[in-house]
Amino acid sequence: MNVYSVRYSINRKKEYQIKTVIYEENGIVSVIKEPYTKYAYDHIYNIYNNYELLKDSAMKLAVPKLKDNVVEFPYIVGESLDEKLIRDVNEEDIESFKDKIIWFKTMLGNDEQIEFTVTKPFEKIFGTGYNFVGSKSLRISNIDSNFDNLILNINNEITVIDYEWVFDFPIPLDFILYRSISSFISKYQLPRKFLAVIQDLFVEMGITKDLLISFDKMEQNFTSFIGHNIQMYSNYLKDISIYKNSNITQMFEQETSGYLQLFWSSKDIFSEELSTKINLTTENQKQFIEMDLPESPINLLRIDPATFISDMDLCGSIIVGEKELNLFDLIISTIDCVIIENKENQNGKVISSSSDPQIFLKHPLLNNNTQKKIKIQLSYNKSIENNLSNAFNKKNNEIKDLKNKNELFEDEIRSLVQKEEQLSLKVVNLSQEINTLNEKLEESNREVQEKKEIINGIVTSKVWRILKRMKLVKI
Repeated sequence: MNVYSVRYSINRKKEYQIKTVIYEENGIVSVIKEPYTKYAYDHIYNIYNNYELLKDSAMKLAVPKLKDNVVEFPYIVGESLDEKLIRDVNEEDIESFKDKIIWFKTMLGNDEQIEFTVTKPFEKIFGTGYNFVGSKSLRISNIDSNFDNLILNINNEITVIDYEWVFDFPIPLDFILYRSISSFISKYQLPRKFLAVIQDLFVEMGITKDLLISFDKMEQNFTSFIGHNIQMYSNYLKDISIYKNSNITQMFEQETSGYLQLFWSSKDIFSEELSTKINLTTENQKQFIEMDLPESPINLLRIDPATFISDMDLCGSIIVGEKELNLFDLIISTIDCVIIENKENQNGKVISSSSDPQIFLKHPLLNNNTQKKIKIQLSYNKSIENNLSNAFNKKNNEIKDLKNKNELFEDEIRSLVQKEEQLSLKVVNLSQEINTLNEKLEESNREVQEKKEIINGIVTSKVWRILKRMKLVKI
């Protein structure tokens, strides 16, 4: 067995932590997903069952097999929509880029659609407070429809290779499109004109700024629900370069835990083809990395120092011809990490805040047509990830407690509202009784007045006065 790739999805709640392995055996390449913890068995079964939910989709699916708590897929050969789009970006073909996004939206819409209605499962996972009523939704939604999970053959037929997150309640169709595009944007540094193209497409498709804000809130709630403390996207099945020509025994002997990836570019656009990956080994031990860079001009370098949250001690240099440059002197910007440089010792510490930290380097000498080499010495520590995870779980528990208290308050409010309604009904009934009594009182008063008038007429009459003098009546 040759193991090509191993990915760990462990920055989640225990019940969603899995391991994905791409391997070749007897000339056949396959992909397996297995539980990383004893709590994740149900999640593996859910992935398998998602095939049944999606099997009537307009898009083909990689067909799974379930055996011994492991779900296995065939490795689908082809070019991903992700790769086609980034080629359009590299070639600055805006029209082709737009056409592919619109085509993808059309493909999503080919599945059975219903109107959005609020459901309890939706609110549990994505939260409340949205105005989606009446929006187009899919009856069955695969929100993992990222571009790198969609493999196209020569006839442009799509095969979906990852459907980990599938739901059978209404989810706005435009959220799935938004999530796919957001994943693509987070993966590549797109030129501003392509970001403007995406913004224009959103406008053309009627996806307003308010909707984008709501979709972002949905994504944050979803990542909180599955236990991420950062926004992450799955591209497990795309890459087969890690651990190539190694085997499982060697992999575990090396205690491999993710990798460092180095990108180089002549046009400020990065791609997997122009990169290399180096396995990271044992935690808290120094690792030395040395590799040759292309002799052709390099405009920009990018180092992704790890695939997990960590703090890392780092030093290194880049050799161009006869000149050696300190790595930290070339850094121009970072994403999702902070660098604390020790200029005296020419080293530093990299503290990442996500599983995709990025360091960008630039120097005029890199543009020379000459021999180039990079040297890196590093050691990493994952305690920061555990601390962040613990802090996140603590806050998450606090939020749950507040939600429980809020539910109790809502129950009390509902009870008070019911009592108020009952009292209001009593007030209405009493008011009606009072009105009836008032009417009877008015009628009695009229009768009394009439009798008074009759008596007064009698008393003042001549006959009454005569009878009174004759003492024939008593007063």
